[in-house]
Amino acid sequence: MWASSTSGGLPVSASTRELLKISSEAAVWLGIAAFAWIQTYEFAGQDMIFRWGAAIWPRAVIVALVLGAAVQFLGRLMAWQQRRGREAAASPATPRVRDWRATARTGAMLVVPLVYLYLLPRMGYFVTTPFFIGLLVHIYGIRQPAKVVGIALAVYAALLLFFTTLLFVPLPTGYWPGFYEFNTWFAELVS
Repeated sequence: MWASSTSGGLPVSASTRELLKISSEAAVWLGIAAFAWIQTYEFAGQDMIFRWGAAIWPRAVIVALVLGAAVQFLGRLMAWQQRRGREAAASPATPRVRDWRATARTGAMLVVPLVYLYLLPRMGYFVTTPFFIGLLVHIYGIRQPAKVVGIALAVYAALLLFFTTLLFVPLPTGYWPGFYEFNTWFAELVS
């Protein structure tokens, strides 16, 4: 019933460890968001040419990060509760084996954003972002190509509208040959 690991001399179940992992991950994301929000006060009063000031778009991204962390936490918490109920009904002798796909998905969740951040200044926002969003949707478990493309294009369009019409943020156009020209053409098209 109890896992072999202990915390402060007390036995800790695998279910409790998983709950602690879920909670600590949410706490880390909220801590990052709080730190980033505090950093926006350094330039909050600058560039008052824009109605809401220079801090509005970083704060919008931070709010999106907090909302994403909250949705992720609630989703994982509900999945944890369902697993806990199933495990209580299952035989205690049944070993739990981590599926290799779950490990690969976790690794992809860490690597894909880093690759996106590497390619973004080189290939530009307009080229890399739809592929990044589509890849994330696929990693999250949606496998039907029409759904992946539809969700990616809908999120991409929403981001374009948000950044180009509401916040008037210049998006990276890249500097690799071909990508710069396409991104510049597309930026003129959407503006």
